[in-house]
Amino acid sequence: MEEKHWYIAIVGHNTEISSAEKLAALHEVFLPTQRVVSIWKDGRRKMRIKVLLPGKLLVHCTEKERLEICKLPYINRFMVDSASGVDGFGRHKIAVVPKDQIDRFKIVLGVPDESVEIDNLNLCEGERVRVITGSLKSLEGIVTDFSSPKTKLHILIDHLGCASVEVEVSSLERI
Repeated sequence: MEEKHWYIAIVGHNTEISSAEKLAALHEVFLPTQRVVSIWKDGRRKMRIKVLLPGKLLVHCTEKERLEICKLPYINRFMVDSASGVDGFGRHKIAVVPKDQIDRFKIVLGVPDESVEIDNLNLCEGERVRVITGSLKSLEGIVTDFSSPKTKLHILIDHLGCASVEVEVSSLERI
């Protein structure tokens, strides 16, 4: 049986939610979203869903299933790993996001929107750390941004960039 991987599907502008709903009937799909409050010019507030990866869906499938998904009218293509070499035909490999990075991204998205006050405990920017307590326990990342009273932990996600979350320094350990 062929192994399933997480692939990055490219979809049309502002079609991420509808494409995810259609594709979810066939395969496991992850569309990272976040609830945000928009404030209109007249002061009204409106809760809306913000897609965190515009034009992209994460799809868990086999290579054979991925080839079939490419034929769907609402899927433009799959992201390639331009950092990898090219094959004999001059094409790059299809980008695959490791499962542990998808799991970490889901953990980061499950964190409440409220920022947490933290104390700086002699950690340096760029230092790798692991969260040892709370809802983010076992999450690993890189400490960044000591310019404010808050410290950010960045979680690297191959081919997509990084997600960041504020955590209490007292709940971190060096790795």
